[in-house]
Amino acid sequence: SGEPPLPPLGNLAEHKGGITALVTSPDGSKLASAGKDGKISILDANTKKGLHSWNAHEKEVISLAWAHDGKTLVSAG
Repeated sequence: SGEPPLPPLGNLAEHKGGITALVTSPDGSKLASAGKDGKISILDANTKKGLHSWNAHEKEVISLAWAHDGKTLVSAG
């Protein structure tokens, strides 16, 4: 379509089985990703470096949402 490709988001390869959700914090400073492996990761949106990563669910995470203050991230699986 003539549009340039999107820049890489950083190391999302740590999710096994694919990414199921990707959300930006309200202030745009962080990206949160979730995977079929139950893991949630948070990246710095500018540097693309990992800030936090943890096994949040025993099965697939299906949804992520930031609270309006950007300090709380909720997930559903």
